[in-house]
Amino acid sequence: MSHSFILLRFKGGEIAATDKERLVEVLTEHGFRKVDLMEGVNEISAPIDESGDTPIGEIIITVADGSITEFSIDRPRYREGFRALSFDLVSRLGLAMLSDNGSSLFTSAEGAAELPDGFDSQFESAVLNVTDMGQLP
Repeated sequence: MSHSFILLRFKGGEIAATDKERLVEVLTEHGFRKVDLMEGVNEISAPIDESGDTPIGEIIITVADGSITEFSIDRPRYREGFRALSFDLVSRLGLAMLSDNGSSLFTSAEGAAELPDGFDSQFESAVLNVTDMGQLP
C-alpha cells in the first residue's frame, strides 16, 4: 500500500503559502532539475540513482494563483536521499511533514510554533523539534 507525506507551512495556526523560489532552490540542491512551477499540478521528476530508482519518491506540487497550495512526496523511499530532502524542507523552510494516514508529524521548533493549537494531538507520533536527519523516517 502506498502513501504520501504532505508538506505544509503554517503561520499563526493557519495554512500559509510556501515560497516557490526557496522550494525550487532546495529541490535543486538535492539533484532535481530546476523547474518553473506552473499553475496547476506539477509532477517533478526525482533524480535517479545508479540502480535506476529514485532514492526519494515522487514530488507533486500544486500551484494556484501563483502560490503553492499543495506539496507532497508520494510513495516515499525511506533512504538517505529522502531523509536529507525532508530534513532541509522541515529545518530550512519551516514546513510540517504529515503522513497522509495520520501516523506521524515532523517539524522544526520554528514550524511547531506556527501550528494550530492541539494540531499535533491528532497524530500517533509527533516530533516537534527536528534537529537531525536521524529523527526522520
